Amino acid sequence: MRRLGAVLCVLIVGALTHCDGVHASGATLAYLNCGLGLSPVPQHYNGSVRLPSTSFAMQGGIARRLSPSVCGSLDLEYFRFGEGASMDAWAGTIPVVESSTALTAMVGLRFEAKKDGVAPFLVSSAGVGHVMVGDFKFEPGRTIPGARFTAPAFAIGAGVRMGSSTSRVRPSVGMHWLNVLTSDEVTNILPIVIGLTF
Repeated sequence: MRRLGAVLCVLIVGALTHCDGVHASGATLAYLNCGLGLSPVPQHYNGSVRLPSTSFAMQGGIARRLSPSVCGSLDLEYFRFGEGASMDAWAGTIPVVESSTALTAMVGLRFEAKKDGVAPFLVSSAGVGHVMVGDFKFEPGRTIPGARFTAPAFAIGAGVRMGSSTSRVRPSVGMHWLNVLTSDEVTNILPIVIGLTF
């Protein structure tokens, strides 16, 4: 999975939807992007785990044009964090927290300027997120499963797309703020990205 992610990062970096190309209503496009997610607020879970402030991000989905300047989108996103830090000692031992992941599935709207060259866009979406905190590993060979939870998710973002409006492949640059919220835990990720749509 890490090797696949590295290849995708070289070829296509980004994590934002865009429905450019054809301006007619009903046009449907697909996209596959990857990039870097930042966590401006430290991610704490169950009061005992702190995740790294950066993560690898992948996104795929489809966008359907509803009007010349509005698209409806369906997005799937994947985030992978490195090893976390345990904030508590267990029987006098501080365990290693393995890699953690987060998945989201959301639907939303995209509002964009219809022009060639550099054109701004805004995105807003909502759906569901699933966070899987890495397992706790002790020496020698003891493992305790990490926390798992599913909760509502929402995202807002902005960026610019580039190139000719008649092109079927166009790059974009942007960022969005993603929030997965439960009654006890909050996951905040800020992907800052570029990408391509086909």
